[in-house]
This record gives sequence, C-alpha cells and structure tokens, in this order.
Amino acid sequence: MRLLIKVFFPIYKSLPLSIRRIIWTIFNKIKTKHWKIIHTTESWITYNLDRGELIDNSIYYLGYFEKDTTSAIKNIVKKWWTVVDIWANIGVHTLLMAKLVWDGGRVIAFEPMISWEQI
Repeated sequence: MRLLIKVFFPIYKSLPLSIRRIIWTIFNKIKTKHWKIIHTTESWITYNLDRGELIDNSIYYLGYFEKDTTSAIKNIVKKWWTVVDIWANIGVHTLLMAKLVWDGGRVIAFEPMISWEQI
C-alpha cells in the first residue's frame, strides 16, 4: 500500500486544483469515522494519526508532508533559533522545527483558520 501511495501522491499533486478538490470531496464522502487512529514514529517524532485524513496518510505512507517544505525546513532551521510557524494546521512542520531547534530554541505556532468543525 505504501508503494501505491508513493506513486499516486506525486500524480495527485500535479493535477489541477479543481480536479484535486473533486478527488478530495469524493475521498471525504467515502471515508468512514471508523478508520483506525494509529500511533507511529517518523524521523524520531511520534504522531497519533487519523488514517482518514490526507496529511496523516501522507506522514504514514511517505514519512513526511509536503516534501519540498520539509526539505527547506531541514536546511534552514538551526539549533537554538526561535521560529514562527504561521498556518500551522495540525503541527506537522511545527514538530519538525521543534526537533531541529532543540532545548535552547523556541517554536511559536499559530493557526488562524477556524476549523469547519468549530463553525
């Protein structure tokens, strides 16, 4: 299954936004609330992942979310820095930054978007 996702995900990301929205809508309609929430460790960061969510599945199957962003963070963020993660969402990149800045650094995360579940 991980191989299938590794092949499918780049194809999905290359599709026009309108097509990706249609696929995402279909995915959300067919997924169930009974999908297993799993506990996993990727790159020494422990996650509780909901297998019914796109970001969580990306972490589970690929080991990262947004490959280019993850690579940029790894190349830019240094120990003992203070970094700000705006649009933090569920905190995937926030956790990576926290790992990189270690004990002497600080990560400030902010998600300005109200979740549709809170409306």
